Order: sequence, then C-alpha cells, then structure tokens
Amino acid sequence: MYNKIMSTFFNGKWTEFSSVVIPKSYIKIFYNRSFTMNYHMHANIEIAYLVSGKMDITEKDGGIFSLVPNQFALIRKNKFHRLVAKSDDIELLVLELATPNENLPVDDYIVGNPEFSCYPSLKHIMSSENSVMIFSDTNNVRQTLTYLLNILDARKKGMENEFFEMDYEISIKQLFISLCKCRTNHLKISTNSYINHGMEYIGSHYAEDIEVEDIARFIGITPSYTQKLFRNATGMTVMKIVNYYRLKQTEYLLATTRLPISEIANLTGFRTENNLYKHFRAEHGCSPSDYKKLGIEKTSFYNFDPFDLAKTFPNIDKIKN
Repeated sequence: MYNKIMSTFFNGKWTEFSSVVIPKSYIKIFYNRSFTMNYHMHANIEIAYLVSGKMDITEKDGGIFSLVPNQFALIRKNKFHRLVAKSDDIELLVLELATPNENLPVDDYIVGNPEFSCYPSLKHIMSSENSVMIFSDTNNVRQTLTYLLNILDARKKGMENEFFEMDYEISIKQLFISLCKCRTNHLKISTNSYINHGMEYIGSHYAEDIEVEDIARFIGITPSYTQKLFRNATGMTVMKIVNYYRLKQTEYLLATTRLPISEIANLTGFRTENNLYKHFRAEHGCSPSDYKKLGIEKTSFYNFDPFDLAKTFPNIDKIKN
C-alpha cells in the first residue's frame, strides 16, 4: 500500500475519511538565507504556510511567487519548484496530503468524490490549473494547520490520544473549510470593480506623484471611500499599495539594468534616493545597491500584472508613508 509508514498513524482503525486522505508528509521548519533547495515536485498538492520571514517559490519554467508572513501557497502536483529564502528568520509550516492509492492524487480524489465536489469553492481549488496559488490567511488557517501538525507529531512520537482519528478528520475538514473561505475573500477582492480600476490607475501612473485623490477621481468615488475599500479588502492603505508596486518595479530595474539608483528612484515614483532607500530597506532589510549585488534572478515575475496586487495583499505595514 502506498505510504505505509504514514498509515501507522491510524493503527488500522481508519475512519472512512482518514482511509482516503492521509498525511504524506508534514514539517515545521526554520530557514535562513544560506538555505538552498533543488527543483523538485510532489505527486500531490502541497500547502506551505509562511509564519515569519520572506520567501519566494520559484518555478522551473521561470515564474516566481513571493510569500510574506501570514500568507500560504497551494502548490499543484507534478510542478517543478523550489523555495528560495529571502530573509534569515523563516518559519514555515508544510503539509502534503495523499491517498493510499499512489495513482490517485488527493486533489483528483476530492474533485471526483460527491462528498467534497458538491462544494464549489473546494472543487475549484482542487481542480485549478494554476501551478501555485497564493492566499492571505483571512480565516485561521495557521491555527488549524498548526494544530494538525502538532497532533501528527505527537502521534509519531507515540503520545496517547484516544481521539486521534476523530481529531485528524475534524482538523483536515476544518483546514479545507478555512482554505475555501480564504479563497472566497480572495475572489471578492479580485473581482471588486473599484479595486480593479484603482489597480489599473496605479499600474499606469505609479511613476508620477499620485495621491489617493487621483485614484478616487479615476474610479469615480470619494477619497475616503476609496481608502476604506482598499483597507477593508487588503488591510493596507492606498499609498502602501502604490509604494509596494513601486518597489516591485525597482526590483525589476535593479535586476535587469545598470541604471543609477537616482534614476531608478525617479522612474519608479520615489523621486529621491533617500525616499527609495527608506522604503526599500524597510521591505528587504538592505539597500538597493546591496540588493543588486546579490545577483537577483531576472524573471518575468517583476513585470507582474498590477491586478496581482489586489489578489495577494502582502503585509507591508512596516513601511511608513
């Protein structure tokens, strides 16, 4: 039987649920910048939750997805990827689920099983063709995932828990529910027409001296309502989102050109080197010059669609406007 070692978790007393959704691997791990990982893939969907630090998920075909604390990634099966540490304080929770049948990945099982496929949100997540999906934790995913990893670890160490099978089933189902609710919030934001129009304006005018009033005028609502919409949807002010977009463009120019920092500051809307330095150091913990010396990979990631900002909401509250 596939995954015989993990099957010992249930001592032959599997519930109907736990006999088909089993933990193939799980880990709570700490990384620093010296960590390296080869490209690899999994036969099942993987959940990677970033508790602290900064990390990129790099696809072998060139895509890069950035994770900040309290965000998690769903990585599709059979997709070559690797994790790239971007700070020295990384804490990561990882869970890969499987079925006892190595020819039946857990996401395919869920999509094909009426017990689960009747929930559109869950079916959509498990059948998505996106190789990596990034979500902000808006529904206690960390709490549920941490509890799940703890009971698995305790079981592996032989600690007694007469309710383990029930505990496991409830926790996995709660994890699925939380993932779906995060996705629902994710979609609400990405389909909000005001926010999409606001992101369109930011993507076209980030190099200019734009203010909240300019964005509000473009989308046809008041500045206060614009600020409220963006804050409720992302937890960030409008100008923090603008500056984050500017930072991504700065990263792109640092990686692909030899332009002086002063010119990059002007092209990206920061205007002065001091202003660029303040925001850049707050985000990356180093100066733009030091960042450039690190030899950042040149990828299409930095030419991202401005609407992606409305879908991932990185937490950059430490950057001051």
